[in-house]
Amino acid sequence: MKKRNPSIVLLFMLFSAFFSCKNDKKTEPIEGSENEVVETVTYPTNVIDIVTRSMEFQSVDTIPSGWNTFKYQNLSHETHFFLLDKYPEGKTVENTLTDVAPVFEEGMDLINEGKTEEGFAAFGKLPAWYGDIVFSGGTG
Repeated sequence: MKKRNPSIVLLFMLFSAFFSCKNDKKTEPIEGSENEVVETVTYPTNVIDIVTRSMEFQSVDTIPSGWNTFKYQNLSHETHFFLLDKYPEGKTVENTLTDVAPVFEEGMDLINEGKTEEGFAAFGKLPAWYGDIVFSGGTG
């Protein structure tokens, strides 16, 4: 008769005993204890849509007072962004068109041509009053 290895027999018995144990705990829901989760999504009421097609921005001509959400969609193939700015006293959109826009155009043209250092150097030509503008946000 063959001799059996006692350690293998003992290991088999322990293994069988371990996996034969049952967990008799039953989990049943208690009546009235179910919680219903309701997700509430609040959408903004004042949404200002801004769309860029080619090189022009399209939006409403009047923005209501109070909290507004700006939704920007760039449909052009160029990089665009918009900013909300508070200009220093006496400065208007006309000053932006004559003093700021040409500098940005030059800088961005150079950057888009791959001349990054020259492009950023061009922004040094912005007028001194440009530093007094209060930027309130936007996209970009």
